Amino acid sequence: MNQHKIAIISPFPPEGGSSVPYSALATYSQTWIKCLSAEIQQQIVVLAQKEGLAEYVWQGVPVLPTWTRTHFQSFKSLRQHLRGHAYELVHLQYENFAYGGILSNLRVVALLRCLRRRSTKVVVTIHGVVPLSSLDSNYMRLAKGRMPRWLLRIGLRWTYRQLTKSCESIIVHESALKQVLINDYGADATKIKVVPHPLHELQPNKHPYSWPEETAKEPPDGARRILVFGYLSPYKGFEVLFDALESVDLAGQSIWVHIVGDVPLSYQGRSAYQAWLQSMQTRSQRISSRITWDQRFVSDAELADLFTRADLVVIPRVGTLSTSGPFTYAIQTQTPVLLSSAYQDDVAAPLIFGSSASELARQINRFFQDAEYQREIQQALLLEREKRSAERIGRLIEDIYQEVITG
Repeated sequence: MNQHKIAIISPFPPEGGSSVPYSALATYSQTWIKCLSAEIQQQIVVLAQKEGLAEYVWQGVPVLPTWTRTHFQSFKSLRQHLRGHAYELVHLQYENFAYGGILSNLRVVALLRCLRRRSTKVVVTIHGVVPLSSLDSNYMRLAKGRMPRWLLRIGLRWTYRQLTKSCESIIVHESALKQVLINDYGADATKIKVVPHPLHELQPNKHPYSWPEETAKEPPDGARRILVFGYLSPYKGFEVLFDALESVDLAGQSIWVHIVGDVPLSYQGRSAYQAWLQSMQTRSQRISSRITWDQRFVSDAELADLFTRADLVVIPRVGTLSTSGPFTYAIQTQTPVLLSSAYQDDVAAPLIFGSSASELARQINRFFQDAEYQREIQQALLLEREKRSAERIGRLIEDIYQEVITG
């Protein structure tokens, strides 16, 4: 594959950085590119956002600012760049709102169609899939403002179907996301490859996690700590979490729960969302003052310290909307973690709590009371780490590239 040229379209960190505040794709793209062999990395160019980014070279890979998130013609310079370069493969990292507002989907699909007309091979990694069954009245009220449900359904069907039709191969990180694409959006099952989410390289002790004195009290020495980390989205299962914590004796077991995360860009400024978030925070305080919140974007430098301080990470999301970055952080730091049955097809059984609040409460209590169960979880984390090794992830992606280019 020495002669092949590969363009990666994705948000990307600025020089010297490791993230951008509006999309986890920037961090992710750095992570999976590192998994590729040096031979393949030498063939890669990253086509990134213009906002806050100057052209630079990252570990031998050119990073070129070629598109913007804030203008209707934001992809014009990207299309011009692609017309002027004979890339044999374009790999798009796709996530809702990563390339702008809801109309950005039109630009993404138009770009893919242009590439198809030029016979450029395309791979798309889809990081989140909205199941049509999730579009209930609560979802519409919180997330999509005044858009009618029927119109959103049409928009989602069109977007995902066009994404899946306009490429040679689709990558997702979980089997559940593959099934949603097939069952809800009619995707061709033979196109879809499940590649585990790679492990982000955290730097131990680079920077201590800073507790927000005004909103959260740091647990005392010797306290047991549960961490709930990630964007504060309504689909993340906070209702399930708080229903479960009602049945956990936090004070009696010396357990503190720390919720850390920022408001997603797609929810900012929405009054219904703000009311929902306030109701969740109020409910948590009714349950226990041992439940604390840190509502902010946490830098990569703090992540290792934040996760290693935790005794248990809980990911209460019960739907199949998006891949979980916090799960990979827990694996990387070998911090015990509990996930819902939405992950059961890809994750070792000891890490699955089930799908209900009562099951989550039972597994939390079991974890803090059963040393043998703690050992089972640690063994499961080691297996998950092996499945997500850089060598294995790199090999899987390179095999997809080879199949697409030569197929």
